[in-house]
Amino acid sequence: MKSQEQSGSDKILSEIKDLTKQGVVIGRSGKENQVRGLSTVNNIKTLIHLFQKLKPQKTMEIGLAFGASALAFARLFKERGDAPRGQHVAIDPFQENPDVWDSAGLMAIEKRGLLGYVKFIPELSSLALPQLVREKRQMDMIYVDGSHIFENVFVDFFYCRQLLSKNGIILFDDSSDPHVKKVLKFIQINFAGRLKPFDLSQYQTGRNPYVYRLGELLGKTQLRAFQKIGEDEREWNTPYIDF
Repeated sequence: MKSQEQSGSDKILSEIKDLTKQGVVIGRSGKENQVRGLSTVNNIKTLIHLFQKLKPQKTMEIGLAFGASALAFARLFKERGDAPRGQHVAIDPFQENPDVWDSAGLMAIEKRGLLGYVKFIPELSSLALPQLVREKRQMDMIYVDGSHIFENVFVDFFYCRQLLSKNGIILFDDSSDPHVKKVLKFIQINFAGRLKPFDLSQYQTGRNPYVYRLGELLGKTQLRAFQKIGEDEREWNTPYIDF
């Protein structure tokens, strides 16, 4: 089983590296688009190893861009032997905009025959997430990599917390960005007992775990995660802890 997982991981990473090496991709409109905004290979490795450990049934990401992380999730579901049924939700209002991503992420997934594993929602996350909450969806892994404006990240967190299943993991990319970092500080201070920091060092192969933990303490890690360990049952006047 381990060798099969390794083989699948290698294939996923090879596809991600290919996207990076291309430098330019042709979008749906036929225009050239400079490759940018891809999740790092280290992030993808972490997502892969975490997926293989947690064995999630439903995953979600905010921010599809060129499709690196969505491609990884879709490939992981396929490698596991799951039938395609939209297990991975990808939210991105600019994916089909010819002046932004020009459907490059969707095309990368289509090219590899993996579109059946992805439910794409072409809306702002602030509009899409409340609908998913109304539908009582539950996600086992959520990767937040959309807008890096404080209020947008905060709104993403507000709804993702409700969508996260018990013991589910929410991951924030670019966690050292000042806007993202402020939201993470709020979570750590005000949601203790419901969301606990999740140590990703064991899932980052080839990297010294102590270096990751030191970076986390200093607020300089790119990727941070929290695990849902309890429901939000605060009273309406629960004391606020400044952060």
